[in-house]
Amino acid sequence: MLELGCGEGRVLRAMAGAGVVCEGVDRAEPMVEAAKRRGSVAHVGDLRDVRLGCRFRGVVLAFHVVNHLNTRREFADLLATVRAHVGESGWFAFDFRWEPDLRPGTSSRRGRTSRGGRRVGFVEQRIVDGFSGLELTHVVVDGESDGVPLVHRLWQPDDIENQLGCAGFSGLDWSSDYSETPLHDETRTICVVSR
Repeated sequence: MLELGCGEGRVLRAMAGAGVVCEGVDRAEPMVEAAKRRGSVAHVGDLRDVRLGCRFRGVVLAFHVVNHLNTRREFADLLATVRAHVGESGWFAFDFRWEPDLRPGTSSRRGRTSRGGRRVGFVEQRIVDGFSGLELTHVVVDGESDGVPLVHRLWQPDDIENQLGCAGFSGLDWSSDYSETPLHDETRTICVVSR
């Protein structure tokens, strides 16, 4: 199995513990190094264009990694990476955060917390353009912004299904919130398995 966006290797370790041979890819070198220290096989690379030169029975993206892809082009590049790595009878599984009631417009909210004696705040701005939304979160620590917003695309199921179909993926299995139940109005995470 190949995990794209593996971070520190939490899924890799769980899968290896279950006897699954797996490797991971993440673009953050410190995350890859942490995964390696914990015994995982991991590579530095961008999930939009990495090519390891081998195929896997399955490719997985966990913990809403897909929401970090902000354009249809980035999503198409991811699907090309998956195609390059998934075997003939293999599968592709991922999850994404969903908000069924997105309405066009812009909104903002602010929040604060304390972490390790430091004041941490955020300003979140949401921009919805009709087909999906963008969330931009600016983190502020001790009154200083790190200057780089965390951006999440709030993809909609129709857009995801269209992208997968255009890339030749089929046999889509959709489920709600890490269960085997169908999607419903209270669903917040959609899990997808395709071939």
